[in-house]
Amino acid sequence: MTKGSDGKLKVEKAGLKEITREGFEYELTLNFNVEINHHATASKDRTGLFMDQPGFVITPETGQKLMEWCNSGEIAPTPLETASKEMSEVQTIEELKNVWTKYKSLQIDEVFVTAKDKRKEELTPTPKEDGEQ
Repeated sequence: MTKGSDGKLKVEKAGLKEITREGFEYELTLNFNVEINHHATASKDRTGLFMDQPGFVITPETGQKLMEWCNSGEIAPTPLETASKEMSEVQTIEELKNVWTKYKSLQIDEVFVTAKDKRKEELTPTPKEDGEQ
């Protein structure tokens, strides 16, 4: 409720925005954005269970999946670890470019850039010197 310019109280729609302190999502293992139609999408997912999945309605089965993950003790690789693994497995420069394009929006550190450059060097054929066949 807010006071209008005429002095009367008005009801103002607040929406569904969460109220948390700055940087709170960083501390979470899993964060769902839930729309008005109850469809949830993961905005952060260290479990690897829900990221890049289409919106879905949270059910008891969702909780069961989370409980099983918690009890398994598994830790999903970070996107940077996944990108590095994919990069090490590519066989062509074109595949390397595809991996780079897929993950370039990550907070890429110097180690990742160096690994990409090294892999590119490994995949690039070296010119043959005179007399070599």
